[in-house]
Amino acid sequence: MVYKKENFFKQLMTAVDFFFLYITLFFSYFLTLKAVNFSDFKKMSSVDLNQICLILIPVAAFWVICLRAIKAYSSFRRKSGRDILKDALITTSLSIGFFSILAFLLRFSHDLWMHIICIIFLSGMILFFQKFFFSYVFKILSHATQNQIHLLIVGTGKRAQKFISLIEKHGEWGYKIIGCIDDVPGKVGTLIKSYPILGCLDDLPDILDRETIDEAAFIVPRNWLAKIEDSILECEIRGIKTTLAADIFNLRFARPVVADFDGLPTIQYATTTEDMLQLFVKQTMDLFISTFLIILLFPFYVLIAIIIKLESRGPVFFMQKRAGLNGKEFNMFKFRTMFEGSEEQRDSFLDSNEMDGPVFKMKDDPRLTRFGKLLRKTSLDEFPQLINVFKGEMSLVGPRPLPLCEASECRSWQKRRTSMKPGMTCIWQVSGRNNISFKNWVKMDLEYIDCWSLLLDIKILLQTIPAVFRGHGAY
Repeated sequence: MVYKKENFFKQLMTAVDFFFLYITLFFSYFLTLKAVNFSDFKKMSSVDLNQICLILIPVAAFWVICLRAIKAYSSFRRKSGRDILKDALITTSLSIGFFSILAFLLRFSHDLWMHIICIIFLSGMILFFQKFFFSYVFKILSHATQNQIHLLIVGTGKRAQKFISLIEKHGEWGYKIIGCIDDVPGKVGTLIKSYPILGCLDDLPDILDRETIDEAAFIVPRNWLAKIEDSILECEIRGIKTTLAADIFNLRFARPVVADFDGLPTIQYATTTEDMLQLFVKQTMDLFISTFLIILLFPFYVLIAIIIKLESRGPVFFMQKRAGLNGKEFNMFKFRTMFEGSEEQRDSFLDSNEMDGPVFKMKDDPRLTRFGKLLRKTSLDEFPQLINVFKGEMSLVGPRPLPLCEASECRSWQKRRTSMKPGMTCIWQVSGRNNISFKNWVKMDLEYIDCWSLLLDIKILLQTIPAVFRGHGAY
């Protein structure tokens, strides 16, 4: 019901914004060029114009992705002017940062770089006024009588009353509640949150004939499921849209998602995000950033490898079986920091473990080489995991993967941390690492999973840089 409308609105606004931003950026180019130097405006060649046209495509696309990432389209019609300004400032800043990186990689001239920064800033101002105007228009339209959707609510329990409160809170959705239906004859004629109980389930056909109903929402307890089939069929016969509450079970984390299996409608309960656009952008970022960093850091890889080989016998890389997405096994790469054969000695050092739970960590581990201690302290031993990110086994940001022996000892509630792809860094990584108890570590991972967004990933990545330099909690 509301979800489909909101989702369609988001897709429509995304397409409109991309087109609007591209056109705005394009014309802003001419405005700023003319303002800076009219002679340059006259001299501009078709080559310059073609270059600008190509440059502005990824800038506009990135801008729209940022708008989606910060949920600028969620409940857009009830956003205040302050919220719209905040969205415009954030996405404008991110777009300037993105273009600055693009300009550096493509070796743009300083004049061109500064010029397009001005273009983006001007476009951001225009975007704010566009959003503010549309928000105002939508608020007027949603409250117009002819645009209101007459809603009948089947059910009067706590969940139905909560649903009524949501409808009242979100007047911009355009719903007008006509009344409710209960299964107790004695309640007919009374009020639920100021709305009349129009009848019982058996009275539904008469109510549908008597009242003007656009949609019916079935917010009923589990024991009503067998009773409402005929009522839903009555709505179907009359062409009235119906919605069945998906929170049938009192689950704490899983979110209901409507799915279709070749015509078979189902309700799935997902414990992770289902935003395919954001997940696609996350995977794309993982691929491109890992590729770029592997190429950029290759000379350092070679230097570290030479030092490791000169200091002690054994391979350059240490590969260990880790628990990945949903517990799937994969080989995680690290630079070797211990003497060869040290892993087999782990059990003999269990009494010196400084971490609680199933995790083994020891600050002054005698198995570490001198260079290995430096690698651990600076987190340089983690860099080969960019290979795992490139292969799709890990992400740049996500819960840290545990060795199989440690993952198998986790409690049931702790295993939910593997419901998202493991990462090189996470909230735990930037919050003290080994100085944090395992229980709090897992809580941080679950908080990341429940609150995940692209903006959160970017925030963690930016926090990781100073955390690595400080080396706090790393050993």
